[in-house]
Amino acid sequence: MASSSTDAPWSLPELTRARRAIVVVDVVESVRLMQEDEAGFIDRWRRFVHEARTEVLPKHGGRLVKSLGDGMLLEFESVPQAMAAALRLQSLAAHPAPLPLRIGAHVGDVVVDDLDLYGTGVNLAARLATLARPGEVVVSTEVREGLLPRVDVRLQDMGECYVKHLAEPVRAFRIAAPDNEDAPALTLALDDLRPTIAVLPFHADDGVVCADLLTEALTAGLSRTSALNVISRLSSLTLRGRADSLQIAGSTLRADYVLSGRLVHDGSQYTAVAELANARSGAVVWAHSGNASIRGLLAWQCPLVGTLIEGTTRAVVSHVLRRVRGSELPSLETYALLFGGVTLLHRMGRRDFDRAHDLLQAAADRAPRHPSPQAWLAQWHVLRAQQGWVLNPQETAVRARDCAQRALDADPEDSLALTMDALVHVHFLRRLDEAAALYEKAVTVNPNDSQAWLHKGMLHAFRGQAEAGVNDTERALALSPLDPMKYYYDSLAASAAATAGRYERAIELAERSLAVNCLHTSTLRVLALSQTLDGQVDAARATVTRLLTLEPEFTVQRFLARAPGADFEVGQRFARALREAGVPE
Repeated sequence: MASSSTDAPWSLPELTRARRAIVVVDVVESVRLMQEDEAGFIDRWRRFVHEARTEVLPKHGGRLVKSLGDGMLLEFESVPQAMAAALRLQSLAAHPAPLPLRIGAHVGDVVVDDLDLYGTGVNLAARLATLARPGEVVVSTEVREGLLPRVDVRLQDMGECYVKHLAEPVRAFRIAAPDNEDAPALTLALDDLRPTIAVLPFHADDGVVCADLLTEALTAGLSRTSALNVISRLSSLTLRGRADSLQIAGSTLRADYVLSGRLVHDGSQYTAVAELANARSGAVVWAHSGNASIRGLLAWQCPLVGTLIEGTTRAVVSHVLRRVRGSELPSLETYALLFGGVTLLHRMGRRDFDRAHDLLQAAADRAPRHPSPQAWLAQWHVLRAQQGWVLNPQETAVRARDCAQRALDADPEDSLALTMDALVHVHFLRRLDEAAALYEKAVTVNPNDSQAWLHKGMLHAFRGQAEAGVNDTERALALSPLDPMKYYYDSLAASAAATAGRYERAIELAERSLAVNCLHTSTLRVLALSQTLDGQVDAARATVTRLLTLEPEFTVQRFLARAPGADFEVGQRFARALREAGVPE
């Protein structure tokens, strides 16, 4: 008689679900290598696995899930650790007897036990490995968004790629180790010598969204004081959960001070503990703790926020003196919709872009009195037109103007709303004087609004005011050096550099932008015209081929119809350059 399952002498390992960075390592053409020299291949592989287990994985907090004789499945708790390990494995495999490895990585929710990993994330990591050439690491969008370009890795956007057994293409990125020369160039002579502060994402064991609300309220409040330069919230957000966040804030964000802390849940309230540290020495300059209610955080009416802003400002000013002597979203769901929409907005893949509109519109419907969702919707319409995805420009212009006006109706003094309204005036209405006044008001209201400085610089560039354009766009780069929209900043700064005749700098910025986002057609346009004007006509024609693949209907006349600077000398110069590069008339 067969025994029942309860009588079995063994039991299946316990399963848990967790978010993990999954790395798949595969030896290219392992069958051929085994046939050519079985003993030699086995010896090399065993030595490699030993080094991975004893040196690489312990150092980077990874686990060898399984080794298959010509591949490995690895798991990590964080993306930076996983990528550091992947690059180290490629380095180890390169010598003394090379092993041709290809590596794929994805981050997602998987089912974990002591013996294996299960789930679609594992399959996707394996599929991404097939896109890699020997010696390469290819990762998903989710991994890419957990990395700091030019700090953790160098990136090359591969665009949307089809892989076996998946009906839809996946966005893939090649990564390589950063080098010293690739570090961000962030030096800028600002109008004054104000100290710079970065507000790092507050830590929370639960209530992460409330912690993000507090972080954003502090960033927005500190940005309104004339005593400080404040790094953008989106740049600081990239340092969430990193053990080296203080060091990166000082070395890469160029922050003098860092405000960080934690949020502890206590019934209907949270207790916030904040610390202000000197980014160079790590010494705590000031600390404070206090209570905050969920309702207060949602409404940005929390007294603790005001106390922290005032205390931080006073502490920074006081510390600087000693050295020289010796903002309201009505629900958590809306918050998630808004920032999810902004993230997808700048991926520039068509499906993600269309999804961004749905998310931003949902946020606007839930928060009709808040300017941010409508302001971002206005930019969505502008970017859609710039990508060549508009069939009816007049209708798009009306919708963009309506979104911008709704944002200003919600808050006439909001710098983001002012900036996006100016953007609509530039690209759809061609009222450049009115746009200039709006940009000026935006930077007056918020001197640390990097987007306002960026688009203000572009308006100068459209008008042929070259040096003013370069100064403002470079200032924007300095205020938001690690922004998730960094490709966009680099792209517009490239246009300003091209206007000033600094074609080498324009090409550098455009190529840097395309390495992170190869689907942004505006960047391809500025790269092509800059290459032409720099005498690199063959390279420009190759760039135009890439451009026309993404936007087959693009012509010189379409460029002039879209370009706000078409009536100025610079617009005509750029049109001639595109024509010479092979763009159809």
